[in-house]
Amino acid sequence: MLCGLLCFSSGCTPEGTGTLTINLTDEPGDYEEVHITVSQISVHRGEEEEATEERVKDSEENANDGNWIIISEVKQGYNLLDFQDGAFSSLVEADLEAGVYTQIRLKIVEGDDETYVRLESEEGEGNKYPLKVPSGAKSGLKLIHPFEIVAGEETTLYLDFDAKESVIQTGNGQYKLKPTIKVLNTLPQSQGIKGHVYAVVASTSEEQPVSVIGAMVSAYQDGSKIESDETDENGYFALSLPVGIYRLEVIAGGYNSHEEDEVYVESGVWVEKEINLNPTS
Repeated sequence: MLCGLLCFSSGCTPEGTGTLTINLTDEPGDYEEVHITVSQISVHRGEEEEATEERVKDSEENANDGNWIIISEVKQGYNLLDFQDGAFSSLVEADLEAGVYTQIRLKIVEGDDETYVRLESEEGEGNKYPLKVPSGAKSGLKLIHPFEIVAGEETTLYLDFDAKESVIQTGNGQYKLKPTIKVLNTLPQSQGIKGHVYAVVASTSEEQPVSVIGAMVSAYQDGSKIESDETDENGYFALSLPVGIYRLEVIAGGYNSHEEDEVYVESGVWVEKEINLNPTS
């Protein structure tokens, strides 16, 4: 999982303006390093009637108009894996005129030492591969999410960059960056429930634990589903949750369901679970 954070904070700003601060955060990923270099950050000033994601997506009129405002042209590199589990780094701070904005645009620099992925290795530093950026290097990566700057008030958005989903290996052994970024209104939770789902199966000589892929793990409160996640190719899941008490449910084809009541989630703590599913037959 790259993740970017967008914060608007007040301070000593000119009348009729607000302060925009962009920070960077990330979802966990199976790499030693995912490094990107950002060369330019812009925002798009829109009209009141454009202030929905659907209206912006349906219109291409603002693609190259004069409403793009460059708020940073400072070239800076970041290792996304430094900003996981709620950690973040500030990208830019700028004063903006109060009003409605519809998009954010990031320009990402390509190059062996600019934007690259380094694989995990048990023998030390892993191999490094440059990341091809299909659109972010020239036209810029555009993030559609209408927001409003209000004079004298604080507005906060978060760009959550999922490095794990954003790095794609091509058929010829190269890697490309296809950014997966969620725009959030609150900082991603730095606590929750995570763990491993497995089953014990009989082999010719002994019983062996096997990771269960594609199991649906869900957390409930008062009968309502709060968050769910599907186990990955190694049987792992992670549910980012607010502080509280949850009922945990695990469902997978070919296995009996698993339930746990009163799983306590505390602030800043990840509850880790090893869940053994029993086959239905």
